[in-house]
Formats: sequence, C-alpha cells, structure tokens
Amino acid sequence: MEAFHYFYNIGGDQLYQKDKKKGYTLLHMSAGKGNEFLVDMLLNKEDEEIDNNEQALDEATPLHLAVAHGHINIVESLLNAGAIATIFMREYSIMG
Repeated sequence: MEAFHYFYNIGGDQLYQKDKKKGYTLLHMSAGKGNEFLVDMLLNKEDEEIDNNEQALDEATPLHLAVAHGHINIVESLLNAGAIATIFMREYSIMG
C-alpha cells in the first residue's frame, strides 16, 4: 500500500483521469497490462467507488482487456468484484 500512496502523491488528480485517446481509466490500463497489484488495490479501495464495468470509447471494459491479454488472475478478480461478462464490445461479448 505504501507504493500506492507514493504513486498517488506524485500523480495527484491524474491518478483517476482517463486516457484521452481511448477513454481508458486506470483500472482499464492496469487490467490490460496485467498489473494484479494495482487492479486489486483499485477494486478494494474503500474511500472511492470504482466502476469495473465502465466502457471506454472503444466500448472495452477492464474485463475485456484482461481477457484479450490473457490475464487470468485479473479476470478472476474482476468477476469476483462484480464485472459483467456479457457486456457487448461492438459486435461481440466476452462470452462469445
């Protein structure tokens, strides 16, 4: 948790800003890159509600990105936190 506080302190309000090109949140980026520590920290953050089903500009959710990149542990964490596996991204969903 100390690493998060350091990251937050140097990032300030940019921590939760979206990537302007794709509209990805920090949870999207962490799930896509396979950063289990940060995903778990964001999902368990008590003082702020994180929407783990938020769709970016390309309609991807953090779960879509974790599945697409093969991050099985993150997929499991997102599903346990209430991620919906049937949210459509353009013409398909995670379930097919």
